[in-house]
Amino acid sequence: MRKMHVLLAAVLATSTLGCDKIPFLGGGENPAVVARAFWAAMAEGDIDAASQYAIVTESDVTTSLSADADMALTNLVVADATEDGDVATSQTTMHIQNQQINADLDFVTTMLKIDSEWKVDQNTTLSAMADVAMRQILGASASEVVGELANAMGEAMAPLVEGMGQAMQGAAEAMAEGMGEAMNSLNRQMASTAREIPWNPEFTGTIDPGMTRDQVISIWGEPVTERVNGNFGYMFYRNGCEIACGMYDTVLLEGNQVIDAVVRGAGHRYSGISSSPPGRTPEETLPQSAVQ
Repeated sequence: MRKMHVLLAAVLATSTLGCDKIPFLGGGENPAVVARAFWAAMAEGDIDAASQYAIVTESDVTTSLSADADMALTNLVVADATEDGDVATSQTTMHIQNQQINADLDFVTTMLKIDSEWKVDQNTTLSAMADVAMRQILGASASEVVGELANAMGEAMAPLVEGMGQAMQGAAEAMAEGMGEAMNSLNRQMASTAREIPWNPEFTGTIDPGMTRDQVISIWGEPVTERVNGNFGYMFYRNGCEIACGMYDTVLLEGNQVIDAVVRGAGHRYSGISSSPPGRTPEETLPQSAVQ
């Protein structure tokens, strides 16, 4: 089970709750009331109070609550809950701001009925919030991180694309050198996020050499971003270890057919021979001229 530390609490610049500490109201018959009390405590940075409204369930990702003085949660709205047996959900919106993100989030707060009292399902709820936050940070539409990353990787890929375009002469050396530069740029960009964010893939499976771009998307879904240079295409996918692995999962295409894939994400598999298979020990790749 992976331990994911989620920092989500802050003291607001202007308090709209009218108290320094959030009193514990206890679990209740109305799940929406419990959800609002939980998020009110989180917004105030009162982690002890928030914890009393939450329960940590078994999950692949375990979250914990702690205070981050640089983060602010404002414009908090928790809708009335929809109940289905012992599970209830409330659509939740808020504005979140710190050094990594300044955006409106829209996600679902999940509650569980435990011994006739409603509690916020901490793992499910915070993972949902973190997933939306990651989409804001890494989404191709308006994300500074991805914009800078795409530009950096585009420049770094230039030597690789040029080498592959020359009838694949010296393709292995060119690919290694170009990918090395691209991964260095990716490492610098990912360092700014400081921590991994949970990844719950909806699309997994095996891609094969010779597949088209559309066939890859039908298995792995839409990529985070793409690059095209001449006859070559590059599709970049989340893998849940962007910081530790220093890269996105990457699919390379020539003439709209898969020729290589570098994968690290759980559930992402490549049936061909990868130029960088999982488990390969990182090492410096020198240009051919330096080896001779």
